[in-house]
Amino acid sequence: NANIMLANSGGGAVSGYTVNYDTSNHVATLNLTGALAEQTSYKLSINQQNVKDTSGNAMGSNSSYLVSQFTTGDFTAPTLSSTTPINGATGVADESAISLTFSESMDTTTLSTTTVKLQKVNDSSYVALNTPNYSNGNKTVTFQPSVNLFGGESYNIIINPSQIKDLA
Repeated sequence: NANIMLANSGGGAVSGYTVNYDTSNHVATLNLTGALAEQTSYKLSINQQNVKDTSGNAMGSNSSYLVSQFTTGDFTAPTLSSTTPINGATGVADESAISLTFSESMDTTTLSTTTVKLQKVNDSSYVALNTPNYSNGNKTVTFQPSVNLFGGESYNIIINPSQIKDLA
């Protein structure tokens, strides 16, 4: 529809959409036939001169009235949904693995022994972790400590959130 236009932020027209108008509710709906580009800004405009009521009155005089601007992309950071062992757990088996489950699929190249560490509380030293395994659609990462954990010792799982990323 030439009266309702979708363009990228540079003004380039976007193709691959239809516009449906519901006369009973007076609602125009833009339906995409494909996906929009990620991390891209778009503008939705109306040609007010050609959009008219049933009496023939134009909506306005602007041929490119900006209705909306938006940017596509995933702007929600992943969150840590659960850990194994759970925070504050006691009586954890000496040979236990450490698992972290996130709210969304993660970029596995950012979940490694440099971004996730296991620290002993009593002396702040680190326990070496073996190469991680990924599961649950890359939402869960599991590290096996290179040595058995000491009974009665407390440990912290340290994550560097600025260095881990989701897939989006």
